Amino acid sequence: YQVARSLWEALSSVMAAPGLLFFTRLSSLYARRSAAGDREARDFFFGALDKLLFLAIPLAFVFWAVAGSLVGLLYGGAFEPAITALRILVLAAVVANVINPYTLVLYALEAGDRFVPVNILRVIGYLVVLVLMVPLDLAGFRGFWPGAPGAAVARLFLVLFPAWVYFRWTRELAGIPLYPRVWAYTAGFVLMLPAQYGLAVLLGWATPGLGRFTEVAAAPVTLAAYLAFLALAHPGTRDNLRYVASLLSPSSFVHFLRAGLRES
Repeated sequence: YQVARSLWEALSSVMAAPGLLFFTRLSSLYARRSAAGDREARDFFFGALDKLLFLAIPLAFVFWAVAGSLVGLLYGGAFEPAITALRILVLAAVVANVINPYTLVLYALEAGDRFVPVNILRVIGYLVVLVLMVPLDLAGFRGFWPGAPGAAVARLFLVLFPAWVYFRWTRELAGIPLYPRVWAYTAGFVLMLPAQYGLAVLLGWATPGLGRFTEVAAAPVTLAAYLAFLALAHPGTRDNLRYVASLLSPSSFVHFLRAGLRES
């Protein structure tokens, strides 16, 4: 489980910097409430969340697709049981990238006290799921999914429960409902998983020498299909592609480094 979690932490760190941006910008917008300010905050939130999901969903899929090869390369074949746990934690990261921004809205609104009773319920629920999942050997009961996968399921539960409350609160307090484009991103991610598996099986049949690296070889094709799907389902896909291209531009990166050196 710790092997899976170490890789999951690397994926989850993608949310750290955008989360700080969400909170600081929303806090400034909500410092003095007005109808115009609330509209600006809502537009900012939806735009930032869209860019976050555009970046995070493909990255999460890459972690899912190369989980076997990644664990094998970094830790060796003895840690193959971590693969399933890592993939469950990838699902937790995807869910967190949708849910966590809504909790930041509540903090920016200084409504953090609402989390106190909710977090008590979360702790109780988390402990119950751990008892049900991991091998505690409680009166002979060994858990429904013992080992690392069971612990990962408990983590996924902790992220999911009770997410619907956050969406209701942000809608009531700030007029920010669940972002409609979330369903397009979710559908794209869900569709990528069986497509990736099918392509990997076909590649394994055609080129048996690749072994587990068939998953790696199938990932770019699956990602291309995902982008084609997203372009049909989301009219802002081209703008997001240009945004990502600007982030990954070598010239922009060199300019950033040179500016930092000049300032130092």
